[in-house]
Amino acid sequence: MGVGVSNLVFPIGHYVGERHPEGVQVVRVGGAHHALTDDEFGVWVLAHGAPVGGSTAWTTDDLLALAEETGPDDAGRHLEELTARGLLALVPADGGRKAVAFAETYRLTPLLVGLGNTGTDPDSYALGFPLLDEPVAVVPAGSYELWQWGHIAPSIRHTCDVRVKVAADLNEPTGAAEALHGLLADLRLLLVNSCAYLDLARLR
Repeated sequence: MGVGVSNLVFPIGHYVGERHPEGVQVVRVGGAHHALTDDEFGVWVLAHGAPVGGSTAWTTDDLLALAEETGPDDAGRHLEELTARGLLALVPADGGRKAVAFAETYRLTPLLVGLGNTGTDPDSYALGFPLLDEPVAVVPAGSYELWQWGHIAPSIRHTCDVRVKVAADLNEPTGAAEALHGLLADLRLLLVNSCAYLDLARLR
């Protein structure tokens, strides 16, 4: 899938820090470490998203527009190269077969600690670290459920299938495409706040 058409963009892998004396940033995907230059790492970070206006969509156009303001330079080339290396994934905004393939290829792994909700705002859930004054992020119930249970499933596709079944059990049937669309929106709120990362799906 080329980057010429604007697609949803997702970062793949777990950032495991800067390494010296090489002076590179390292992202782990599956059992492999990938060394990134600072500029490559900057584009990988931007792929996590910075949605505004309540939108959970984050596209390649959004990423490149933000890179124009903040850097790094030559973000378009880095976007293509990181996608080819498997460190970014592009998903059509309208879903379809390629969105399903994405869901079958990756799984979610949570970061941070769940801090629960409050009596005054029971529909919002905090994630962060105990004993700190403020949470790292506050997310809606759908994102919190994904954070809490998503890592049990071997892939995002399996998590989506569970959502379809639960909706049917509650007499609120939803199609697989609609469920995947909602799941990707919930996923974005976790990625943008560094509450989770995407890794390769587990073999069952």
